[in-house]
Amino acid sequence: MTELATYPIADLRIRVAVQAGLHRNTHFDMSDIMVDVDHGEVSLYGVVSRPAAAEAVADATAVEGVQLVRDGLTLPH
Repeated sequence: MTELATYPIADLRIRVAVQAGLHRNTHFDMSDIMVDVDHGEVSLYGVVSRPAAAEAVADATAVEGVQLVRDGLTLPH
């Protein structure tokens, strides 16, 4: 994960907006998902249910400035 001190401002704004959108979603626990952003490309990591993963990707995709969402979310065993 990229350290906050080295994030370009645009990527930091996107990261905060994605995290805020995930936090507002009451269908899953946002603390289960890590967010990384590199030049507008969002990567999501964590272990969540299939419906939660789909919602997280949709939430991230809806954020202004997001160029691509990489779904690194995995299902629980």
